[in-house]
Amino acid sequence: RIQGVIQTDLLLFDRVVDNLLTNAARYTESGSVLVELEGSSSSLVLKVCDTGPGLSVDELRHVFKPGQTGRLRTEDSHGLGLSIVVTLLDQIGGRLEVLSRPGMGTTFWAHFPITPKPPAPKSSRQPRETAEEVIGRVVTFRAAGE
Repeated sequence: RIQGVIQTDLLLFDRVVDNLLTNAARYTESGSVLVELEGSSSSLVLKVCDTGPGLSVDELRHVFKPGQTGRLRTEDSHGLGLSIVVTLLDQIGGRLEVLSRPGMGTTFWAHFPITPKPPAPKSSRQPRETAEEVIGRVVTFRAAGE
């Protein structure tokens, strides 16, 4: 049994959890959505696994970009949920891992650091990062069998 305290922005945590669970429920027409929490000395890990349609490697590379459309996007989706998850996790020094198999479902592991990184100073001189740079820093694509 792990005991400890996680320090994080509760609204941020709620938004990440809500977006991951909403996506899992939205794309799982039959089967199940599994939610697990694990802890370590450095992070709290939220695992969300669904039996939805899954995504190919090419599709996965695009779903984290804001407003991306895809063959699986539902009518009530704006294509922002996963890009919001990535942005929020980046703000606290978190990570997101994903494994998806077409026809079998998708699993996300959201890593919340026990102590979030301090906010970056606001400076108008810093160039704005691209979505690809943030995705590259935050998202890890797992291969089947890992």
